[in-house]
Amino acid sequence: MKAVLFLLLLGACVETSSTDCGHGMVCREGTVCHPIALDPADPSSTVIECVSPDQLALCAEQLDGIACGDNGTCYANACLPNVCGNGRKDANEDCDDGNFTLGDGCSPTCLAETCGNNVIDPIRTVGDTTVLDEQCDDGNSLSHDGCASTCKLEVLHWRRVSETPVDRTLAGMAIDYAGKRAVMFGGLTPEDPSTSSTDLSDVDELFGTALGDTWELSARGWTQIDSVPSPAPRSGMAMANDGTRTYMFGGSTSGSLGSPLNDFWALDGHQWTRLPPVDSDPNNIKIGGRIGASMAYWPGHGLILFGGKQNRFYVGDTWIYDGTSWAPYPPAANIAVEAREYATLTFDPVGNRLILAGGRNATSAELGSYALDESGWTPLNPQDAPNAFASVAAFDRQLRKVVVYGGKAKVGVVGDGSEGALWTLDGALWTKRSGGQPPTARVGATGGVEPISGHLLVFGGIFLGNCAPLTCTPAKIISGEDDVWQADLSGSSPAWSRRGFTRAPRLTQAAYAYDVDRARIVVYGGRRAAGDGSVAQASSSDVTWEIAGHSWFQMSAMGPPALDDAAMTYGAIGTMPSSAILFGGKKSGTGATDEFWFYANGQWTAGPAAGRPPPRYGAAMAYDPIARKALMFGGSNGTTANNETWVLDGTGWRNLQLSGPPARFAAAIAYDPRHHTIIMFGGHTDARDLDDVWQIDLGAANPMWTAPMLSSVLKPPARGEARFAWDAARRRMLLWGSTTDNSVWQWDGSKWEFLSAFDAPQPHGTPIFSPTPTGVILMHGGTDALQQVDGELLELVRESISSNTREAACVSGIDDDDDGKPGCEDEDCWQFCTPWCPPSTAAEPVSCPSDAPYCGDGICQTPREDCGNCATDCTSAVFAGCY
Repeated sequence: MKAVLFLLLLGACVETSSTDCGHGMVCREGTVCHPIALDPADPSSTVIECVSPDQLALCAEQLDGIACGDNGTCYANACLPNVCGNGRKDANEDCDDGNFTLGDGCSPTCLAETCGNNVIDPIRTVGDTTVLDEQCDDGNSLSHDGCASTCKLEVLHWRRVSETPVDRTLAGMAIDYAGKRAVMFGGLTPEDPSTSSTDLSDVDELFGTALGDTWELSARGWTQIDSVPSPAPRSGMAMANDGTRTYMFGGSTSGSLGSPLNDFWALDGHQWTRLPPVDSDPNNIKIGGRIGASMAYWPGHGLILFGGKQNRFYVGDTWIYDGTSWAPYPPAANIAVEAREYATLTFDPVGNRLILAGGRNATSAELGSYALDESGWTPLNPQDAPNAFASVAAFDRQLRKVVVYGGKAKVGVVGDGSEGALWTLDGALWTKRSGGQPPTARVGATGGVEPISGHLLVFGGIFLGNCAPLTCTPAKIISGEDDVWQADLSGSSPAWSRRGFTRAPRLTQAAYAYDVDRARIVVYGGRRAAGDGSVAQASSSDVTWEIAGHSWFQMSAMGPPALDDAAMTYGAIGTMPSSAILFGGKKSGTGATDEFWFYANGQWTAGPAAGRPPPRYGAAMAYDPIARKALMFGGSNGTTANNETWVLDGTGWRNLQLSGPPARFAAAIAYDPRHHTIIMFGGHTDARDLDDVWQIDLGAANPMWTAPMLSSVLKPPARGEARFAWDAARRRMLLWGSTTDNSVWQWDGSKWEFLSAFDAPQPHGTPIFSPTPTGVILMHGGTDALQQVDGELLELVRESISSNTREAACVSGIDDDDDGKPGCEDEDCWQFCTPWCPPSTAAEPVSCPSDAPYCGDGICQTPREDCGNCATDCTSAVFAGCY
C-alpha cells in the first residue's frame, strides 16, 4: 500500500507535457531539449540545455559568442544565461574553464589571470609551478603611472642620467635593425701608456679598467640601459643581434692579458639574461672561454662564432648557435682558416655569406680574408686586403658592400696598417678608399652599420701613434663625449660626419619647450655658468639646443640675441606650422626686451614687430592646443611686475585686459589637457612670493581667470622660479623648483598632494623641467641658494624596485616591455603615435585637437613615425626610410 501511494505522489510531481532529453535530463513544459557542443571536435563535450522559443528566436542565425538578451550569450543558435563556471566563454567573460581554481589562468570570476585585467592576481602558473606574480593591476599597460605594464609596483624617485659613455676601447657592439639602435656593452678604459720601452703595437698593454655598462645609440642619441642582472665588466667580447635579441659571448675582465670568459648572455629589449653555459652540451662539446672572438648573425642559419684567444693560444675554429645549442661549423671542414683574434666578421646579404677580415696571431705573416657560405670557407683575393686587427666592419646598406675601418697592423707586417685605413669589398676584391676628412685614426673602436642611415658607424678606440719595435709615441685616448662618426661612401671619396651630440651645458633661466611633433625639448639661451665649455665668465647665451633622449645637440641656427629668462611654449598659431614660440627675456646691459621669434625644424624666424607686448622677462607662457592659442601672463620690466594677460592667435597679439591674478613674474604655468585649462601657480611679486593657483580656458567664449576652490588646505609653500610639467601617465600636473625647497607636488585640478620622491636633488630655481617621449620628467640646470648653476641631468620617474623597468620600443614594432603590445599598440607610445593626445580614461578624459596626428591617419609623421612603429602610414611606397 505504501509503495502504491509513493508512485501516485511521484506521478503528481511530473508534468505529463515535459520532455525527456535522456541521460536523466527532463525539460519542463514550454521548453525543448537543445544540444550544445562545448568543443565541436569532441562529441563527448556535448551538453543538453532546456531552452524556450524566445531564447531560440534571439539567436536565430547568430554566431556563437554574440551577446543576447539582458545577460546572455548565443550558443548553437540559442540565447543562454551568462554564468561563470559553466565551461563556456560567455560574452562578458575573459575565460571560463569550468572551475574556480586560482592560478590556472582563469580566475574564479572568469577573468583571465593576466596583467591588465584590473584585478590583482596573486598567483599564476608557470609550467607546473604556481608562483607569486602581480603586485598591482590598474587595468592598463601604461608604465610610470605607479603600476608598471608588468604589474609591478612603481615608486617615484629621481634618477641620475649618464649622458654619454666614457672613453673606451675594445667594447662590444651589435646592431639591432628592428629596434633601430646600436647596443654597446663594456670595453676598456685604457691607462695612458708611458713613453718608456713598451711595444704597444699589439695592444697587449691595454689593461685599464673593464667597464660593465650597457648603452643604446639611436636617433635620439645615447641612452644607458639598467638591467638586473647584468654581465660582469669586460672587454674583447663578441656581440651580434639576430633580429630579436642581442647576444654576447666571452671576453676578459682584465683586458687583453686577462683570463678568457665563456659565459653567454642575451639582451631582450632592456633585460640581460644569462643563457646556459656553452660548455654544458650533452655531447660534451667544449667551446671554451676566449678573448677577441668574432661573431655575426647569418640569417637562416644562426649565430656564427669564430676564433679568438684561449689562455694565450690563438684558435681558428668555427661554431654555430641555432637558438638552442652550439655545434661546430661547417660539419665537414673544407679549408683551414688561420687562427686569430680581434678579426672582423660581417654578414654580406648580397652574397648571403659572412666575411672574415684582419685579426692577429703569434706569427708575423699577414692573415687572409675569407668568405663563409653554404660550401664553407673560401679565400678572398690575397692581395691588397685589410691586414689590421681590432678594426670596425659593417655592411653599408646604401653602398651594398662590406666596409672595414681602422685597426692596427701586426708587428712585422709590411703594408698600410694605419688606424685610419678604410676598405670596401666588391665580390672577392678589396679596395682601399682614400680622401675625405676621417675622424681621428684609432684601434679598438666599436661600431657597425648605423641602423637608420645605413652608413658605417664608429665610436671610441685609442690612437697608438707610430710604434717602433721597442718604443711607442704616447697614445691618445679617443674622447667619448662627441665621438660618434658616420662614413657616407656613396661619393668619390668618403664623407665623414659627427653625430653632433655633446654633454649638457650648465644653464639657468633658459627658455625651453617640448616639441610635441618631433619628440624633443628645444632650449634657448639662459645664463651659462663660468667655466662651462668655452665660457670664460657667466653670461647670457645665444645657443639653441635640442634634447633628444638624454643627448644634447647644439644647433647652428641663427636667431635671437643672447637672452636669459625669456618665455617659451610650443604650438601651432593660426595657419602657421607647429613651432617653439619665444618672447621677451633679458639682454646683458640692456635689460628687458620684446624679442619675438618662432623656431621650427632647426630654423629661427622673427615674428612681426607690430602689436608686440611691451618688453619683459620672467613672463609665464603656455599653449592651448584645443583653442590653438598661446597665453602669456605677467613678467617684469626690471622695475615692476605686471598682471597683463596676452593671447597670441592667428590675428596676432591681443591684451585681454582681464582681472584676476595679481602682478608677478617667474610663475609656474602649463596646459592641463585633462581639465582643458591653463594652470598657473606662484611667482615673485615686487615684494613677496605667492602660493596661489589660477586657471583659464582660452576656448571659452569669454575667457576668464578663476581661482579653483581647493578641496584641501595642504599646498606648496610660496615660491617663484618653480616649473610645471604634465605627468601624462597619471594625468596630473607636477610642480618642482625653488632655491630653498626640493619637494615634488601634484595638482589634480582641485587639490595639492605632496609626493615623496627618493634621491631628491638639491633645491634649484628656474631649471628645465619637461616631459619626455618616454613618459618621465627631465630636470636640468637651475640655480641653488648660493647662486651656483648646476649641470646635473636627472629624471623624475616612477619605476619598479623589484624588477627592471623596461621602456617600450616605440620606434620599432617590438614589444620591448613585455606588455603584449608592440609599437603604436602600446599605450606607452602615445608620445610618438598620438603626440597631442595623452592617455585618457572614461573617468578622467583628456581633451586633444580634432585634427591631431595619429598612427593610421595616412601621413608618415617623420621623424616620430616610421615603418617600425607605424607601418600603416610609413610603408616603403611613401617613406624612403622603410627597408
